[in-house]
Amino acid sequence: MSLDELVGLCADWQQRLRLQDWNVEIAVKRKLDATRDDCMAYIEVMEDKKHARITFIDPVDLDPEGWPQETLERSLVHELLHLHVWPFNPKENTPRWTAMEQAVHALAGALVDMKPQNRASTGGTELGAEAHEAALVLPEDGDEGVVE
Repeated sequence: MSLDELVGLCADWQQRLRLQDWNVEIAVKRKLDATRDDCMAYIEVMEDKKHARITFIDPVDLDPEGWPQETLERSLVHELLHLHVWPFNPKENTPRWTAMEQAVHALAGALVDMKPQNRASTGGTELGAEAHEAALVLPEDGDEGVVE
């Protein structure tokens, strides 16, 4: 998928998720140049400006065995869903944080699998990949935060 296609897909999902009021940038970075290097994608949020940047790690830097069922679209939707729950982000590595990540991940998988073209490929039954570990860095006052 090209960067232009990914940007178009983001606009489509922003509309589906009612996030059109957010300015969302899409970037693809090599692992060495990324803020996070332990995930397929992550989001940086400036909540007060309703601005976010979703960065995808360049596929050449990903271990294909590490994310067997993850797709760019599922990762995109996962990151976009974080915008809805951003005000409620719990402290990292707590039971609430784990529950939030699992909920976002499950919802992303279910939503992506509900698209007609995806239902045909999954038989309409698969809810997505196994929940993956995620990293969350809460913002300091006035700083932007990063969540995977």
